[in-house]
Amino acid sequence: MEGLSPEILHEMYKHACTDGGFTGCSLSLVSKHVRSTSRSARFHSIAFSGLSGTSRQLAQFLSLFTRERATAKALDYYTPIVKHLFFAGAEGGERKLGWHIDSDSDFYYWENNIENPAQIAVKAAHKVYLQDVATLFRLVAQDLETLCFICVGSTTPRFLSGSIQCPVGFPFLRELTIVGVGEDPFISVAPSVLYPSLTHLHFDCPWGMEHKLRSWAEHAPHVTHLCLSKIGKIDNSMEDLAATGSPFKELSRLDIEPDPPPAGDWCGNVYIQYERFMRKLADLISAATISIHVLRHSEDSVEERARKIWLERIEGRCGCWVPLKKMDDATSLEGHHRRRSTDEVEETLLL
Repeated sequence: MEGLSPEILHEMYKHACTDGGFTGCSLSLVSKHVRSTSRSARFHSIAFSGLSGTSRQLAQFLSLFTRERATAKALDYYTPIVKHLFFAGAEGGERKLGWHIDSDSDFYYWENNIENPAQIAVKAAHKVYLQDVATLFRLVAQDLETLCFICVGSTTPRFLSGSIQCPVGFPFLRELTIVGVGEDPFISVAPSVLYPSLTHLHFDCPWGMEHKLRSWAEHAPHVTHLCLSKIGKIDNSMEDLAATGSPFKELSRLDIEPDPPPAGDWCGNVYIQYERFMRKLADLISAATISIHVLRHSEDSVEERARKIWLERIEGRCGCWVPLKKMDDATSLEGHHRRRSTDEVEETLLL
């Protein structure tokens, strides 16, 4: 190993560090030589888990990352950069740090017109957290190729949405997954397009994401693959997507993950609504001019599923972009228009 050139070692380490940071951490503990020669590649892929408390992870990472970048610059070596980032907004672990305020005590302070000390502490923690998030993306945005951004949960700071400044945008980002927020969480001070290289875009958001697509088409004009999860109705924007790809001018494939079927017995208005939705979805596919793939809903947790897909894409696998299966046109159209049970419709669509 010590006889290999830095260029070869860099490529070796880079291809090894595709698991979100575990291998990178392990390399730093092998020896001083490996720690030094792997410095530029150890941060190739980084994952922040919301389940264990992103705020603490983030502060520790920024301290290490800035220190390693400064060391590399002093040694005139490759600058450490992050190519693949998985970021789950603060959740879970933050409850232990006082991010969740007891409603009873908060009401006491409100009733007596006194500022709640816990509320003051939470606001201060949110402010520091947002500053750290902004610092992170200021450091990594210009080099990122894939990004999964998750912002869900009762204790997640909602101000993350639309408030993270990225001065230069994401010039090399090819694939973006947004979970839990419909608005673009990032803003750029430059008038240029925010995502000039983006081709694969995945939204996992139940709050009317289809109505915000025009804004996203302006931010990412070269999207060819679009995936929409948690879809529970077919509206005009969905019909436009299937018919012409509008508002995305280069769209060639649309993946749709419907809401899961109603829980409990298959009866009542909820079931009837779901049946109508599935039939409308079948009609949408029949009339579509672009390729449409319908995905089965996942039983995994939001973060677990998103991370699994992100890792698959880093490794060169298909992730949620499963290769399309061709159906016989006559059989397909007959299947869509013939009156059948919802189970049969699902079996036809979910190939």
